[in-house]
Amino acid sequence: MVPQAAPKGLGYSSEARAFSYLLYLNEGWREEHGGCLRLFTGGGGAREGGQDLGHDAASFVDVQPRAGTLVLFRSDAIEHEVLDTFAPRLVLAGWWHSDSRGARLRRILRRVLILLGLR
Repeated sequence: MVPQAAPKGLGYSSEARAFSYLLYLNEGWREEHGGCLRLFTGGGGAREGGQDLGHDAASFVDVQPRAGTLVLFRSDAIEHEVLDTFAPRLVLAGWWHSDSRGARLRRILRRVLILLGLR
């Protein structure tokens, strides 16, 4: 499996992300390369390996990472994931952040907990 394009821990709180954009640049992408963006459209109750997935297995849209495909969506309102990737995935990705009061307070609390050695 190929590492994800934007690993966690880059210093931004995903809770403050309001919009995400992706421009795929993968020339010659094939379905077996994987790496589709899955956008969940609602539902509930699906299970995989005994674990509740919290959404209907049929209630999603997969966006193939083909060159020239532009995706813009509300990342704070649409549950999403990148499926397993088996080839290099070239994508220009970014986020517009909303620094809501709740997100700001959570960041401050995290910093305080780290300073106190509790996290």
